Amino acid sequence: MSVVILDDIPFQPDSAALQESLRIREGKRADKFASLVTEAQAVARPKALYRATRVKFVEDNQVLIEGVRFKSHVLSAKMAHVELVYPHIVTCGLELHEWADSIDDMTTRLWADAIQWLAVESASRALDEHLAEQHQPGPTSCISPGVFPDWPMSQQRPLFQLLGDPKETIGVELLQSCMMLPTYSTSGIIFPSEEEWVICELCASDSCPGRELPYDETLFEREYRSHG
Repeated sequence: MSVVILDDIPFQPDSAALQESLRIREGKRADKFASLVTEAQAVARPKALYRATRVKFVEDNQVLIEGVRFKSHVLSAKMAHVELVYPHIVTCGLELHEWADSIDDMTTRLWADAIQWLAVESASRALDEHLAEQHQPGPTSCISPGVFPDWPMSQQRPLFQLLGDPKETIGVELLQSCMMLPTYSTSGIIFPSEEEWVICELCASDSCPGRELPYDETLFEREYRSHG
């Protein structure tokens, strides 16, 4: 199937909850923050891009999806009995990125970064809802390049290859470092999964705002090393 673009995603952040999480008390700082959220909503255009595509084969630590080869023990284990997958990118949008990038004050920029993350979450929810409505995949999980060593950031390149020209379609550029611009963008492969599995269990980062489960340092050796 061809690439599908979602670019009419509403952005209605819960400013009260965000204000509380940022520990902004009432007064001038709160008024400034409220103005910032209003500015962000005026410019924000979060977006998502995905493709519904088939897994061609899984062998050892390799997965072939529409002629594009990925290397990962974990990916091969998770794709062993999967047919249809959804490689994707979600982003806060170039508009919000450029707005935040124009802010010089350090504290205000931290607030803007938090708003950008909320825009990414809005795009992710919109994508999940769209997939549920259009494809009915049932329970799903997601795996992303660079979150853990077995599927490194360099695997962004074949993922972008599957998705055409994301820079042209949704404004997301893959840099030489394999990081994305806008910075507040995420990518990965959504796949049907009857078992509840969260990638956080394989990620050792202690600074991720989206962590759902604690890191399990023995999980990879225990369950995935044999897939290679």
